[in-house]
Amino acid sequence: VQYNAVQAQTQSGESLSEFGKRIAEIVTSKKVDKVVIDLRHNVGGDNTTYGPFLDIISNDKNLNQKGKLFAIIGRSTLSAAGNFVTELERKTKTIFVGEPTGGSPNQYGDSEVVKLPNSGLEIYVATRYWQKSDADDSRLSHDPHIRVALSSSDFFGGHDPVMKAILSYQID
Repeated sequence: VQYNAVQAQTQSGESLSEFGKRIAEIVTSKKVDKVVIDLRHNVGGDNTTYGPFLDIISNDKNLNQKGKLFAIIGRSTLSAAGNFVTELERKTKTIFVGEPTGGSPNQYGDSEVVKLPNSGLEIYVATRYWQKSDADDSRLSHDPHIRVALSSSDFFGGHDPVMKAILSYQID
């Protein structure tokens, strides 16, 4: 599941809730061994939209199993995507694979554009604090359970060492 933006609908216009239901149906009907949610290119979006998708993942016993549910995270997993990761961590048995996220479990988000008066430059300023983890959670990022280093040679060679690590994962 490539999840690149936290928004209410997929690129094809399907609601995130319907998309989640479709994934759950596929997992149930096709005897799927592993489900991977790829968040490594998700820089965030609207925090209020991922709830139905998260509910389906966390409440479906066919999906929410250790060794079956994986999420790929990385340095570009930020903002609302980071909040989604925090909630996956708290509500599911997800195994996180890849690199540390680009943001902490508790963070500021919901950016607004501010035009600087002298230069005229527009910048984004985070306006709302999101506490999705414990108040004393001082982590600067989510660290993966399985850390996989990325290299330019893998990228340019068309190799995905993160997916390779997931496909070779065995429950102890």
